[in-house]
Amino acid sequence: MNSAVVGSALQASSLHTDVALTKAAYDALDRNAAVPKYSVCLEVHGGFVTLFGEVHWPHERTAAIDTVKNLIGVRGIYDEIKFEEYVSANEVDARISRTV
Repeated sequence: MNSAVVGSALQASSLHTDVALTKAAYDALDRNAAVPKYSVCLEVHGGFVTLFGEVHWPHERTAAIDTVKNLIGVRGIYDEIKFEEYVSANEVDARISRTV
């Protein structure tokens, strides 16, 4: 019976830590100008952070990872950030010209 109580206490403690880590990670991402706002989301389970979303440039992905990886409580990072194709205005003009 004691082990069930201890197990529940550990799970509750882990959940509290994950919630606090989630908030800290989102706050850190928001403060980093190199990470586009609202482009990277995250989940935390047992101190392991999964980053996901879409960015335009490799340095934005690296910035998101570097921002989160050294936070207290992070045990590891899973990177599921994808690159969204970035098309410049000149490229749009060129593509339109080729189709006309």
